[in-house]
Parts: sequence; C-alpha cells; structure tokens
Amino acid sequence: LARQVGFFPYYEENLLESSTPWEPQTGAMPPENWSEATPEDAFSLFQLYCAATPQSVRAAVGMSFDQWQDSQEPLGHRQTWVSKDDGKVVARLGLSRCGQVLGWEVLADPNRPELWEALVGWALNQGGTHRWLVPDYQEMVSRLLLRRQFRVVSSYSVMIKTVAAPVARPGMVTVEA
Repeated sequence: LARQVGFFPYYEENLLESSTPWEPQTGAMPPENWSEATPEDAFSLFQLYCAATPQSVRAAVGMSFDQWQDSQEPLGHRQTWVSKDDGKVVARLGLSRCGQVLGWEVLADPNRPELWEALVGWALNQGGTHRWLVPDYQEMVSRLLLRRQFRVVSSYSVMIKTVAAPVARPGMVTVEA
C-alpha cells in the first residue's frame, strides 16, 4: 500500500532485545565527559549526525539543520546524554522508558570507535530489559549487542516519499562564494 502511494524503502533498522533483563549496577555513572543534553547542544548534535550518518540517509532524513530537527521524533519521556570534546558533541545516547523496558538509540563520531563500547556498557549498567533500534549503517552497535547475547526481534524498512514543491516565482539570486 505504501509503495502504491509513492513511498519506497530507503534503509533498514533492526530491533535488538536483551534475552534476559540486566541487573542494574549500583552507582553506574555515565562515562567521563558525559552530561544531559541541553537545547544549546542542538546544532552540535546536528553536526554529529552529519558526521556519523551516511550522505544517502541524510538526503532523505534531512540535509539542513531545520530538516533534521523536523525529522526528530519525540518518543514519550526521553533522556539524552552527550559527550563533548572541546565543546563539540562527539557522542549521543538517547533513552526512552516504558515501564521496565529501556529503549536506546546511540550516535557517535565515526573517528572515535572507543566511544561505542563505553556507550553500550554504560547503558547496559542501567539494568532492565533493553531494546535497541539500530540502523543498518551502525554495524558496530549491532556487533556489540549481539556479542552480549541480544537477539534481533524485528526488522523495519524506513520508507520515504520524495515530494517536489512547485516554485512559485522562479528567479535569480546573487550568492557570495
């Protein structure tokens, strides 16, 4: 039905779930240099998204800051932590809670692979049943979770529909390079 109205599959996401609930670690603290995200972190988060997301995905999800902000889905009560290096966000960890089930999303600078292990380790120390929605282009996260006895419980196709907007008044504009 979606294809009939112009949508087409763009990339895949897998939902990975812990096979058993994790025991919370007392005093589990965020890794060093982590803090809760603030509204002032928005543009730096966008820059991280640009660095860590393939161009083909950015073309569909959002190429500009405004497009990216519009594509962000609020998932109920959500907490977001960020790691900064010289004032720049280099990793993001998002948590949505639904009872005892924790839903996680992660994004990290591709030039900082050590961040992935720290992110996943700290998240698992929160205890509970974990569900991670992992895009197919984040192979590192999938590998880390599968090594910890997670299983793929569902797969999703993210579908998009390109929309051409008519130009009301074509014209020329001067741009400084």
